[in-house]
Amino acid sequence: MDRRSFLLGTAAAGILASSADAVDEQSWLNTFFVMDTWFWQEQSLTIPEQCALLKKIGYGGMALSWGQQHAERLAALKTNGLQTPGCYITVDIDGGYPEHLKQCVALMKGTGGRVWLALTSKKQKKSDPAGDDAALSIINACADACNEARVPGIALYSHVGMWQEKVSDAIRLCEKAKRPEVGLQFNQFHWMAADGGKDLHKTIESALPHLQGVSINGSMQKASILPLSEGDYDVLPILKTLRELKYAGPVSHQGYSIKGNLPERLAAAKAKWDAMRNAVN
Repeated sequence: MDRRSFLLGTAAAGILASSADAVDEQSWLNTFFVMDTWFWQEQSLTIPEQCALLKKIGYGGMALSWGQQHAERLAALKTNGLQTPGCYITVDIDGGYPEHLKQCVALMKGTGGRVWLALTSKKQKKSDPAGDDAALSIINACADACNEARVPGIALYSHVGMWQEKVSDAIRLCEKAKRPEVGLQFNQFHWMAADGGKDLHKTIESALPHLQGVSINGSMQKASILPLSEGDYDVLPILKTLRELKYAGPVSHQGYSIKGNLPERLAAAKAKWDAMRNAVN
Protein backbone atom coordinates (compact mmCIF):
# COMPACT_ATOMS: atom_id res chain seq x y z
CA MET A 1 0.00 0.00 0.00
CA ASP A 2 1.42 3.44 -0.97
CA ARG A 3 1.43 6.42 1.41
CA ARG A 4 -1.56 8.14 -0.28
CA SER A 5 -3.73 5.01 -0.03
CA PHE A 6 -2.71 4.52 3.60
CA LEU A 7 -3.66 8.11 4.50
CA LEU A 8 -6.99 7.87 2.68
CA GLY A 9 -7.77 4.60 4.42
CA THR A 10 -6.84 6.03 7.79
CA ALA A 11 -9.01 9.09 7.23
CA ALA A 12 -11.95 6.96 6.15
CA ALA A 13 -11.58 4.75 9.23
CA GLY A 14 -11.54 7.85 11.40
CA ILE A 15 -14.74 9.15 9.83
CA LEU A 16 -16.43 5.78 10.28
CA ALA A 17 -15.33 5.60 13.91
CA SER A 18 -16.62 9.11 14.58
CA SER A 19 -19.93 8.26 12.92
CA ALA A 20 -20.23 5.07 14.97
CA ASP A 21 -19.53 7.02 18.16
CA ALA A 22 -22.23 9.53 17.25
CA VAL A 23 -24.73 6.74 16.60
CA ASP A 24 -23.82 5.03 19.87
CA GLU A 25 -24.27 8.23 21.84
CA GLN A 26 -27.75 8.67 20.41
CA SER A 27 -28.88 5.04 20.53
CA TRP A 28 -30.89 5.34 23.74
CA LEU A 29 -32.90 8.15 22.18
CA ASN A 30 -34.07 5.93 19.35
CA THR A 31 -35.43 2.85 21.13
CA PHE A 32 -37.68 2.96 24.18
CA PHE A 33 -38.67 -0.23 26.00
CA VAL A 34 -41.27 -1.07 28.61
CA MET A 35 -40.79 -3.48 31.48
CA ASP A 36 -43.18 -6.43 31.67
CA THR A 37 -44.22 -5.13 35.10
CA TRP A 38 -46.79 -3.02 33.21
CA PHE A 39 -48.77 -6.21 32.67
CA TRP A 40 -48.46 -7.86 36.08
CA GLN A 41 -51.45 -6.18 37.68
CA GLU A 42 -53.86 -6.45 34.79
CA GLN A 43 -54.33 -9.62 32.79
CA SER A 44 -56.90 -8.38 30.26
CA LEU A 45 -54.41 -8.60 27.39
CA THR A 46 -52.87 -11.88 26.28
CA ILE A 47 -49.11 -11.92 25.84
CA PRO A 48 -49.35 -11.78 22.03
CA GLU A 49 -51.76 -8.85 22.42
CA GLN A 50 -49.34 -7.10 24.77
CA CYS A 51 -46.50 -7.30 22.26
CA ALA A 52 -48.70 -6.33 19.32
CA LEU A 53 -49.85 -3.27 21.30
CA LEU A 54 -46.27 -2.22 22.07
CA LYS A 55 -45.35 -2.53 18.40
CA LYS A 56 -48.39 -0.49 17.34
CA ILE A 57 -47.59 2.32 19.78
CA GLY A 58 -43.92 2.37 18.75
CA TYR A 59 -42.02 0.84 21.65
CA GLY A 60 -38.88 -1.09 20.82
CA GLY A 61 -39.74 -4.08 22.96
CA MET A 62 -40.01 -5.28 26.53
CA ALA A 63 -37.71 -6.10 29.43
CA LEU A 64 -38.57 -9.47 30.94
CA SER A 65 -38.75 -10.81 34.49
CA TRP A 66 -37.76 -14.35 35.42
CA GLY A 67 -40.81 -16.33 36.50
CA GLN A 68 -43.30 -13.97 34.86
CA GLN A 69 -44.03 -15.95 31.70
CA HIS A 70 -40.62 -14.91 30.44
CA ALA A 71 -40.36 -17.57 27.71
CA GLU A 72 -43.81 -16.81 26.35
CA ARG A 73 -43.10 -13.08 26.28
CA LEU A 74 -39.77 -13.58 24.56
CA ALA A 75 -41.42 -15.70 21.87
CA ALA A 76 -44.10 -13.04 21.30
CA LEU A 77 -41.47 -10.31 21.09
CA LYS A 78 -39.62 -12.25 18.40
CA THR A 79 -42.86 -12.80 16.47
CA ASN A 80 -43.45 -9.04 16.45
CA GLY A 81 -39.86 -8.15 15.56
CA LEU A 82 -39.31 -6.54 18.97
CA GLN A 83 -36.29 -6.73 21.26
CA THR A 84 -35.55 -7.20 24.93
CA PRO A 85 -32.86 -5.23 26.79
CA GLY A 86 -32.69 -7.88 29.51
CA CYS A 87 -34.35 -10.16 32.02
CA TYR A 88 -34.72 -9.21 35.68
CA ILE A 89 -33.92 -11.98 38.16
CA THR A 90 -33.49 -12.13 41.94
CA VAL A 91 -30.76 -14.26 43.54
CA ASP A 92 -29.98 -14.85 47.22
CA ILE A 93 -26.23 -14.43 47.74
CA ASP A 94 -26.30 -16.92 50.62
CA GLY A 95 -27.06 -19.87 48.38
CA GLY A 96 -24.32 -19.90 45.74
CA TYR A 97 -24.83 -19.89 41.97
CA PRO A 98 -28.40 -21.12 41.44
CA GLU A 99 -29.91 -23.14 38.63
CA HIS A 100 -32.47 -20.49 37.70
CA LEU A 101 -29.69 -17.97 37.07
CA LYS A 102 -28.02 -20.43 34.69
CA GLN A 103 -31.36 -20.77 32.91
CA CYS A 104 -31.72 -17.00 32.68
CA VAL A 105 -28.37 -16.74 30.92
CA ALA A 106 -29.56 -19.40 28.46
CA LEU A 107 -32.78 -17.42 27.89
CA MET A 108 -30.79 -14.31 26.95
CA LYS A 109 -28.61 -16.14 24.43
CA GLY A 110 -29.00 -14.60 21.00
CA THR A 111 -31.28 -11.76 22.17
CA GLY A 112 -28.65 -9.08 22.81
CA GLY A 113 -30.20 -8.61 26.26
CA ARG A 114 -28.43 -8.71 29.60
CA VAL A 115 -29.13 -10.49 32.86
CA TRP A 116 -30.58 -7.86 35.23
CA LEU A 117 -29.34 -9.23 38.53
CA ALA A 118 -30.92 -8.20 41.83
CA LEU A 119 -29.16 -9.56 44.92
CA THR A 120 -30.76 -10.28 48.26
CA SER A 121 -29.61 -11.92 51.51
CA LYS A 122 -31.15 -13.30 54.66
CA LYS A 123 -27.81 -13.20 56.50
CA GLN A 124 -26.36 -9.82 55.60
CA LYS A 125 -27.66 -6.36 56.46
CA LYS A 126 -28.67 -4.14 53.56
CA SER A 127 -25.68 -2.63 51.73
CA ASP A 128 -23.20 -4.39 54.06
CA PRO A 129 -19.91 -5.07 52.19
CA ALA A 130 -19.54 -8.19 54.32
CA GLY A 131 -21.66 -9.89 51.67
CA ASP A 132 -19.47 -8.82 48.77
CA ASP A 133 -17.38 -12.00 48.50
CA ALA A 134 -20.46 -14.21 48.34
CA ALA A 135 -22.05 -11.87 45.80
CA LEU A 136 -18.91 -11.72 43.66
CA SER A 137 -18.68 -15.49 43.54
CA ILE A 138 -22.15 -15.57 41.97
CA ILE A 139 -21.45 -12.56 39.74
CA ASN A 140 -18.22 -14.06 38.38
CA ALA A 141 -19.85 -17.44 37.73
CA CYS A 142 -22.67 -15.71 35.89
CA ALA A 143 -20.23 -13.56 33.90
CA ASP A 144 -18.33 -16.67 32.85
CA ALA A 145 -21.60 -18.27 31.73
CA CYS A 146 -22.49 -15.12 29.79
CA ASN A 147 -19.16 -15.26 28.00
CA GLU A 148 -19.67 -18.89 27.09
CA ALA A 149 -23.20 -18.19 25.80
CA ARG A 150 -22.16 -14.94 24.08
CA VAL A 151 -24.60 -12.97 26.22
CA PRO A 152 -23.40 -9.34 26.66
CA GLY A 153 -23.24 -9.68 30.44
CA ILE A 154 -24.85 -8.61 33.70
CA ALA A 155 -26.53 -5.38 34.78
CA LEU A 156 -26.61 -5.32 38.59
CA TYR A 157 -30.08 -4.14 39.56
CA SER A 158 -30.29 -2.21 42.83
CA HIS A 159 -33.68 -2.76 44.47
CA VAL A 160 -34.97 -1.04 47.61
CA GLY A 161 -35.30 -3.43 50.53
CA MET A 162 -32.78 -5.93 49.19
CA TRP A 163 -29.17 -6.42 50.24
CA GLN A 164 -28.05 -4.61 47.08
CA GLU A 165 -30.48 -1.71 47.31
CA LYS A 166 -28.42 1.39 46.50
CA VAL A 167 -26.69 2.51 43.33
CA SER A 168 -23.47 2.74 45.34
CA ASP A 169 -23.76 -0.98 46.18
CA ALA A 170 -23.80 -1.88 42.49
CA ILE A 171 -20.90 0.49 41.76
CA ARG A 172 -18.86 -1.09 44.57
CA LEU A 173 -19.46 -4.59 43.21
CA CYS A 174 -18.61 -3.53 39.65
CA GLU A 175 -15.36 -1.98 40.82
CA LYS A 176 -14.44 -5.13 42.72
CA ALA A 177 -15.40 -7.45 39.86
CA LYS A 178 -13.28 -5.49 37.36
CA ARG A 179 -14.91 -7.27 34.43
CA PRO A 180 -16.36 -5.64 31.30
CA GLU A 181 -19.27 -8.09 31.43
CA VAL A 182 -20.35 -6.76 34.83
CA GLY A 183 -22.25 -3.46 34.76
CA LEU A 184 -25.28 -1.97 36.44
CA GLN A 185 -28.81 -0.75 35.88
CA PHE A 186 -29.95 2.67 37.11
CA ASN A 187 -33.58 2.46 38.19
CA GLN A 188 -35.22 5.80 38.93
CA PHE A 189 -37.80 4.46 41.38
CA HIS A 190 -35.32 2.46 43.47
CA TRP A 191 -32.85 5.36 43.45
CA MET A 192 -35.63 7.65 44.71
CA ALA A 193 -36.76 5.11 47.32
CA ALA A 194 -33.39 3.82 48.58
CA ASP A 195 -31.12 6.81 47.93
CA GLY A 196 -33.67 9.54 48.52
CA GLY A 197 -33.39 10.74 44.91
CA LYS A 198 -30.33 12.77 45.86
CA ASP A 199 -27.35 13.94 43.80
CA LEU A 200 -28.69 12.91 40.40
CA HIS A 201 -25.76 14.10 38.29
CA LYS A 202 -23.13 12.82 40.71
CA THR A 203 -24.89 9.44 40.99
CA ILE A 204 -25.17 8.86 37.26
CA GLU A 205 -21.67 10.17 36.62
CA SER A 206 -20.28 7.75 39.23
CA ALA A 207 -22.26 4.89 37.70
CA LEU A 208 -21.40 5.82 34.10
CA PRO A 209 -18.30 3.61 33.65
CA HIS A 210 -20.51 0.61 34.44
CA LEU A 211 -23.92 1.86 33.27
CA GLN A 212 -25.62 -0.67 30.98
CA GLY A 213 -29.29 0.24 31.35
CA VAL A 214 -31.68 2.85 32.74
CA SER A 215 -35.27 2.49 33.92
CA ILE A 216 -37.52 5.53 34.34
CA ASN A 217 -41.16 6.23 35.15
CA GLY A 218 -43.56 8.97 36.09
CA SER A 219 -43.72 9.64 39.81
CA MET A 220 -44.99 11.88 42.55
CA GLN A 221 -42.36 13.75 44.56
CA LYS A 222 -42.37 10.78 46.93
CA ALA A 223 -41.11 7.71 45.09
CA SER A 224 -43.95 6.04 43.21
CA ILE A 225 -44.49 4.38 39.84
CA LEU A 226 -46.76 6.02 37.28
CA PRO A 227 -46.76 6.40 33.50
CA LEU A 228 -44.36 9.13 32.30
CA SER A 229 -47.37 11.27 31.40
CA GLU A 230 -48.54 11.32 35.04
CA GLY A 231 -47.19 12.59 38.36
CA ASP A 232 -45.49 15.82 39.41
CA TYR A 233 -41.87 14.59 39.52
CA ASP A 234 -39.79 16.03 36.67
CA VAL A 235 -38.05 13.14 34.87
CA LEU A 236 -36.48 15.37 32.19
CA PRO A 237 -33.32 16.14 34.24
CA ILE A 238 -32.51 12.42 34.20
CA LEU A 239 -32.59 12.37 30.40
CA LYS A 240 -30.62 15.61 30.19
CA THR A 241 -27.97 14.11 32.45
CA LEU A 242 -27.78 10.96 30.32
CA ARG A 243 -27.42 13.09 27.20
CA GLU A 244 -24.77 15.31 28.78
CA LEU A 245 -22.74 12.31 29.91
CA LYS A 246 -23.13 10.61 26.49
CA TYR A 247 -24.83 7.52 27.84
CA ALA A 248 -25.46 5.01 25.05
CA GLY A 249 -27.45 2.10 26.50
CA PRO A 250 -31.17 1.26 26.53
CA VAL A 251 -33.89 3.06 28.50
CA SER A 252 -36.97 1.22 29.78
CA HIS A 253 -40.21 2.33 31.42
CA GLN A 254 -40.91 0.73 34.81
CA GLY A 255 -44.55 -0.28 35.18
CA TYR A 256 -44.96 -2.08 38.50
CA SER A 257 -48.32 -1.25 40.17
CA ILE A 258 -49.72 0.52 37.09
CA LYS A 259 -53.14 -0.83 36.19
CA GLY A 260 -56.23 0.28 34.32
CA ASN A 261 -56.56 1.67 30.78
CA LEU A 262 -53.19 0.26 29.77
CA PRO A 263 -53.46 0.92 26.01
CA GLU A 264 -54.25 4.60 26.62
CA ARG A 265 -51.67 5.02 29.36
CA LEU A 266 -48.93 3.25 27.40
CA ALA A 267 -49.65 5.52 24.42
CA ALA A 268 -49.60 8.63 26.62
CA ALA A 269 -46.32 7.52 28.21
CA LYS A 270 -44.76 7.02 24.75
CA ALA A 271 -45.96 10.47 23.66
CA LYS A 272 -44.37 11.97 26.78
CA TRP A 273 -41.15 10.10 26.05
CA ASP A 274 -41.09 11.48 22.51
CA ALA A 275 -41.56 15.02 23.83
CA MET A 276 -38.77 14.61 26.39
CA ARG A 277 -36.49 13.00 23.83
CA ASN A 278 -36.97 15.95 21.50
CA ALA A 279 -36.23 18.32 24.39
CA VAL A 280 -32.77 16.80 24.93
CA ASN A 281 -31.90 15.96 21.31
